[in-house]
Amino acid sequence: MRIDYLRLPAFGLFTDETIHFAPDKGLHIIYGRNEAGKSTLLQAVSDALFGIPRDSKADFIHRADSLRIEAGLSLSDGTQLAFRRRKALKKALFDLNDRPLDEDVLARFTGGLTRSEFESMFGLDHMRLRKGGRELLEAGGSLAESLFSAASGLQALRRRLEQLNSEAGDLFKPRGSKQSVNSLTKDFHTLKQELNAEILTFGKFEELEKAYKQMGQQLEELERKIAEAVSCQQKLNRIAITKPIFAQRQVVLAELEELGSLPPLAPDSRERFAEYSTALRQAAEERRSTVSRQERLEQELAELSVPQEVLAQAAAIDGLQQGLGQYRQAAEELPKLQEQADASRQKALNKLWELDPSAYDLEGIERFRLPVHLVESAKELALRFGALETDLAAAGQDQLKTGTELEATRRALEDFGPLADTTMLDSLLSELNRAGDLEQARDEKLKEAKALRSSLEMALRGLTPWTGSMEDLAAARLPLPATVAVSAARAGELAQERRDLCRAVQELQKQRDTLDKELSRLAATGGIPTQADLQKSRDHRDTGWQLVRKAWLQGSVDQEARMAFAGDKSLAEAYEQSVAAADRVADELLAASDRAARYQALKEQKEGVEQDLRQREAELAGLAERERAFDEEWKGLWEPVKIEPRSPEEMKQWLELTQKLLEKYQQALAAERDAAGLEGRIQHFTQRLEAALNDVGQPARGGLSELRTQAEAFCQKALQRRGEHRLLIERLREQEAEAEKAKARLAELSSARETWQQEWQGLLQTVGLPPATTVQGAEQFFTAAAELLDLVERLREAEGRVEKAAVFTAAFSRKAAEAASQIGLDPEVFTADRLVETLAELSREATSAQAARREKERQLDAEKQRLAELDLELERAKTGLEDLMAEAAVQTQEELAALLDRQERQRELKQRLGELEDQLLLSGGGLSLPQLAAEVQEVELDSIAYQLERLEAEIQSWRQQKNDLHERFGVIKKEYDEKVEGSQTKAAQAAEKAQETLASLAKAAGRYLQLRAAGLILQRAVERYQEEYQDPVLKRAGRLFAQLTADHFQDLVADYDQQGRPVIKGLRGGDLVGVEGMSDGTQDQLYLALRLAAIENFLDQGEPLPFIADDLLVNFDDFRSGAALGVLAQLAERTQVILFTHHLALVQQAQSILPADKLAVHCLGEVPEQMPLLSQQLA
Repeated sequence: MRIDYLRLPAFGLFTDETIHFAPDKGLHIIYGRNEAGKSTLLQAVSDALFGIPRDSKADFIHRADSLRIEAGLSLSDGTQLAFRRRKALKKALFDLNDRPLDEDVLARFTGGLTRSEFESMFGLDHMRLRKGGRELLEAGGSLAESLFSAASGLQALRRRLEQLNSEAGDLFKPRGSKQSVNSLTKDFHTLKQELNAEILTFGKFEELEKAYKQMGQQLEELERKIAEAVSCQQKLNRIAITKPIFAQRQVVLAELEELGSLPPLAPDSRERFAEYSTALRQAAEERRSTVSRQERLEQELAELSVPQEVLAQAAAIDGLQQGLGQYRQAAEELPKLQEQADASRQKALNKLWELDPSAYDLEGIERFRLPVHLVESAKELALRFGALETDLAAAGQDQLKTGTELEATRRALEDFGPLADTTMLDSLLSELNRAGDLEQARDEKLKEAKALRSSLEMALRGLTPWTGSMEDLAAARLPLPATVAVSAARAGELAQERRDLCRAVQELQKQRDTLDKELSRLAATGGIPTQADLQKSRDHRDTGWQLVRKAWLQGSVDQEARMAFAGDKSLAEAYEQSVAAADRVADELLAASDRAARYQALKEQKEGVEQDLRQREAELAGLAERERAFDEEWKGLWEPVKIEPRSPEEMKQWLELTQKLLEKYQQALAAERDAAGLEGRIQHFTQRLEAALNDVGQPARGGLSELRTQAEAFCQKALQRRGEHRLLIERLREQEAEAEKAKARLAELSSARETWQQEWQGLLQTVGLPPATTVQGAEQFFTAAAELLDLVERLREAEGRVEKAAVFTAAFSRKAAEAASQIGLDPEVFTADRLVETLAELSREATSAQAARREKERQLDAEKQRLAELDLELERAKTGLEDLMAEAAVQTQEELAALLDRQERQRELKQRLGELEDQLLLSGGGLSLPQLAAEVQEVELDSIAYQLERLEAEIQSWRQQKNDLHERFGVIKKEYDEKVEGSQTKAAQAAEKAQETLASLAKAAGRYLQLRAAGLILQRAVERYQEEYQDPVLKRAGRLFAQLTADHFQDLVADYDQQGRPVIKGLRGGDLVGVEGMSDGTQDQLYLALRLAAIENFLDQGEPLPFIADDLLVNFDDFRSGAALGVLAQLAERTQVILFTHHLALVQQAQSILPADKLAVHCLGEVPEQMPLLSQQLA
């Protein structure tokens, strides 16, 4: 099957995009940058063939119900199918006319594979390739696992096998204890024992009930004693707290009585008195200070003078002072600026005379200002001139050198001579290298086979009860180890069940004997009538009454019934005796009711024990039947082996030993087969080497090793000569190409030199320079003209600075003179800068005097205002004090202060009294003050500590007794409750749990058998695949591996590791290299070779399917990626190959090394302009 086209009407980021896979191209490379949709297209291939999954992520642009994929497929016989798929659970497949199609129509095209099988076998990406390489390393290069894993595409094959064995080992081990089957078996036997132990006797229950009631009464008595002692303890603690508080309360009451009654005053009287007294004192002190400050300020104002004529010129003076620094700088720089301007004028004239010696001034210098484009053109032509001269000289030297070397190489080829053809010898040596040292391998195999045979003979003699040969043992149908292990477990269970049942029977017999003794003891103390005896005597009495009544009413009675009732006695006498007997039984039953109840309970208990005993004996009989059936089944299991089996546990160990012997026997057979095969290959290679050496004129002598050494030496010499000849040919081609390039380069540079000369003459004519002007002369002219213009610009700037400085200094001197005249200073006496400094000093003094006067005037106004405020405060304080004295009815402030102190003490005492009474009520346990006062009189404070200590000791003792008793009571109560609920409930629970455990055991044993069978089946499938496909697949993989590694490895061979297991090794220069000796990249290439070989083997057996790879070569270097592209191109000749990549260099490499008629490149999105591709975009 091949994919003809894939159209995406609505899928992922694609909308109505189509990619066509040309039928004449086998290898299709699909290139796309990141986010171009490469992964989406890869997903679309699988979704088209097998359906769009429900959790598909392709609906991020289009709605899920709008997703559509269209594809065209064709088979090798020409059958074609075009269809369209939508996302749906049912009816998702349609033809192009929207008619529904059955999903089975695709089975013929996909080979009946499922989605996961197709993606595993015919899909590969760099992650799975790297994982496959790592698993080859983890498997140690195991031949069987490597071939099977590569063919199926299954990852982690070894880990899966180990997982199956590990899970099985977690479930059951013959000598284990923590595994599920082992643990559940042990739990089941434990539960069976617990079930048999749940039996209760009447005597034990009576003792248990008596102890339970007595302990309950003792606990109640202890609780009562502790409660009474705690109550007394609380009362003593309360008295210890309240008695001192009552004493403090009495002291407070006495002091209140001494204070007596006081006149009522306002609550804030004390605060008002303090406030008015303080205010009066402070206001008087501050008034004296304020009057003193006022007088001082008035005197200072009278002495202070301010010059007004200076203040009038303050603004002008400030302006002059700000410009003083600039004036001094200008006056200092003016002579220097004049000198700079004169120097600049002279430099400009000197430069002008260099350009035009006839000039006498700077007029007309603008003629030297050239356009920018002419100057830049001259610079560019000057640079080109230097480069052209250098390149022309180098090109001439290169042409001379390449001609000399080319002639020398031609002479060497003419003198080399003919080459020998070693194709046949190389092929034979390559085969020998892949085969390794056959003679040594043969000798080792013979030695190994002999040693194994000797070891087997010794071991077989001790393998009882087997008496046959090793060959017969290998052909025997031995039971599976899992089956024997299960049988061993069953035998152990049966034995344990017998022990448990026998133990239960013995226990029940002991209980029955105990109950018989107890019943005999009760019977020995006198007859114990039962309820049945009472009912029987009453029935007998009622029968007599019926006969008496019938004789009295009817006058006759049934004689047979009378004889049965009375016998020889009269009916009346017999009836009287029956009434007396019934009353006697009733009296005896009432008198011995306790003994009767005990006797009845023991009888019922004995019946239950006898019933359980019969049940256990029946179970023993059933167990014996099951044991007989198990023995027959066990012997039948070994009947095909023709031996008499021992116990299952012994036979399990015997089977393990037998399996090891069989493995060693197979190793011996394999070693003998390998030795015979190696001998045949040695003879075959010897004959072929002799013929090949004779063909090239070399005499053949010796055995295989000698012939191989002779052939290798001859081939090495021939290979060296071919290499030297090839190097000469390559060197000749390279030198001929270099000579042509040197000649063309020289012609190209000469033409460029002529073009430059024409452009240079045109530039000289435009500038006005003579035609003979050189590049250096023109550059000097342009430089001097530019310097002249720059000097003229500097001259103009210097003259401008001189004029600006002169104007500024004159104006500044004039303003300073005017300001000095206004305040009476002579401007002629001072220089301009000294005059400004004097004016500034006078201005600062006048301003300072004016500011000081204003500040003193402000302070004087403030002192006057404060004096008025203080007078008001003095008056208000005096009035307040007079009002307080009137309220208190006192004449002086001293009397008022004393009265306020007494009133404050009375308030503090009342507050303290309230606090003490609150403490009493808080600590009084809900009692009133009178009750508390009466209570504290009952006990002396000194005796409380002793009484509390005695009570605490008693309470601790009783609580310890209570705790000890409570622990014992808890144990008895739990036992009593369990017995009251009935031991049958617990027994039923134990039985139910035993059944649940047995069900879990059956489930775990079944799972163990499944896992063991699965592991054996998978291992056998791997070994069978190795046996069937090892030779063709490994042979083809070896050739592919050599290509993929660029002949770094020559082949793959099957070898054996230290444990004798077949493994894959690479042949490199005559040495065998295991997977562990390969680099990560080489391991990946080994896995790829095995995978491709397995795919080619699949193609030989059925309809070819496309091989789809995603970024497969990202970890390959350039050489091996090129080799891998060649391998994929070879595979593409047999089936369609689609390679996805986001590496543009890989696409370019493929286009450079593969024929155009074999390769098709498809691009998703845009390709960078600097890296063009011969490709086609999506339609």
